[in-house]
Amino acid sequence: MVKSVEKALIVCTPGMEKELFTELKEVWPYLLSPQAQTQSEALPEVKIIHGGIEISCDLFRAVQFNFFMKTATRVLWRISEFKCRDFDKLYENLKRVPWGQWLKSSDIVWHVSASGTRINHQKRIKEILNKVISETKIPKSPDSIDIYFRNFEDIVTLSVDLSGEALYKRTLNKKVGDAPFRESWAHFILRRMMKGQSASQLSSIHLVDPFMGSGTFLLEAATLSEPNFFRKFAFQSLVQTPKLFKSATFFLNYKWPAPTVFGELSGVDIDPKMVQITQENFIMDQAQFRLKQQELKVSTGDALIPGSPVAEPVWLVANPPWGERLPQNMKFEDLATRLVKAWKPLKMALIVPAKSLNPACISETYEVQEKISLTLGGQSTELFIFQCKE
Repeated sequence: MVKSVEKALIVCTPGMEKELFTELKEVWPYLLSPQAQTQSEALPEVKIIHGGIEISCDLFRAVQFNFFMKTATRVLWRISEFKCRDFDKLYENLKRVPWGQWLKSSDIVWHVSASGTRINHQKRIKEILNKVISETKIPKSPDSIDIYFRNFEDIVTLSVDLSGEALYKRTLNKKVGDAPFRESWAHFILRRMMKGQSASQLSSIHLVDPFMGSGTFLLEAATLSEPNFFRKFAFQSLVQTPKLFKSATFFLNYKWPAPTVFGELSGVDIDPKMVQITQENFIMDQAQFRLKQQELKVSTGDALIPGSPVAEPVWLVANPPWGERLPQNMKFEDLATRLVKAWKPLKMALIVPAKSLNPACISETYEVQEKISLTLGGQSTELFIFQCKE
């Protein structure tokens, strides 16, 4: 039996699920109801799973997660679920799915996964999916849509992508360097650093990235609590796109709180090309997020030798260059101690390769506030957040 499922799956990098749930609880009270007013409903049932969270809600609220969930990678909407044990039955069940209620275009990018089932031949599954879609007579259009087919232990779920480009692509034409760092990862790290801090406390903090690259940490800090209303999303190409979000001024209905901002943002990079890229990216972010009274100070220089004294208190956040790109193959213990000496941060967050840093190297003055193991871009890493004891 094919059944519809009123659920959204908010996807994130594995290891960030609990923070994603915390972010969802913060965002939920500000979402709009179908009457275009701030909703009063309580947060519905939520299930934390590996790589995301499932939430029972309507489509109207599900599309809004794209605007606000900065730790998320994408938002999927469950359109159907059924039990199936053979390919003939798969075809019959797929024919019962109300594709025309969702799709304006038959140009579909399929994402197929299967485990714990005899229906696990991905090529054949795609052939059946394409056959079913061709028989629906839905015309092609310039906009393709991504649909996720998953068969786990004979339970098939079909989900349509509501996001399109990954949500960590805040501005779709952003320039990056040789080793780009996802905005969603930067957002997660900043949230962990900010834990327990009030907006007034953050407004006095000088956030510094001494290995700035294309400015991901700084740009994420500048747009920390700014909704992303003005990017293109995949849900806008669906038949059931809520009418409100077709309006050019729908965002005026939100009663969103004042943005959380750091007192100062500054960065350093040894490559003048990256300094220019960061400045250009910031201009794009200012336009897309409509930032006001936000300044970014960036310069060319050595991360371990600040050019001039910086305003305190300093928080330092960095994804240092790995391997041979460090000066004379410097060990991460040496790097950490030199960063502390150079910048004297009140708090410091470092992303380093797994098991490459002994936190005791700076324990006389600093304590490890948090250590989190993450796989970022296929690399095993560790996030250390150090807090000055004094």
